Amino acid sequence: MGGRADYETKHRLPSRKYLEMELLPWLCKSRRSVLFVGAGAYTYPYYHAFEASRLRFVTIDLSPAAQVWGAREHYVGSILDVEKLIPPPKFDSVVCNGVFGFGVEGIGEMNRALNLFAELLHPEGVLLLGWNKDVVEDPLALEQAGCLFETNTALPFPPRKAFSGETHVYDVLALRPQ
Repeated sequence: MGGRADYETKHRLPSRKYLEMELLPWLCKSRRSVLFVGAGAYTYPYYHAFEASRLRFVTIDLSPAAQVWGAREHYVGSILDVEKLIPPPKFDSVVCNGVFGFGVEGIGEMNRALNLFAELLHPEGVLLLGWNKDVVEDPLALEQAGCLFETNTALPFPPRKAFSGETHVYDVLALRPQ
């Protein structure tokens, strides 16, 4: 469950700095509701930033011990069971960072998660997907990614961001118009 040392290690990574200094502040300013998949010591400060912005900030994590790091509205369970756990309304954004390969395993589960993200999002919703290229194959190559999502080029940052010396990648995706 990582404590302060885990937070300090992750906080220094360029990918984490990009998330905290670029992506999350943009979500705070431009969105009304966020589902954050995963909770830990290093995600706890996000809760306060989103709460201060008066957003609906919801967290979900598989581990009951992670509840201490979650938002006021926190659910214990797998993102793959989200439809049984979190009632409507839908979200303006979903942040799924570092979950593929660490709780959502294999192509079948990743496709299922993408389906669930599409169901959770408003039509103009944004999916922020963080993943590690040394752990899973490119999620954008998955069947459901191509069917449900497209890269979002209308945002103030690139639709895909990789980091020198790291395996972490961020994709910012929009729902495909139906």
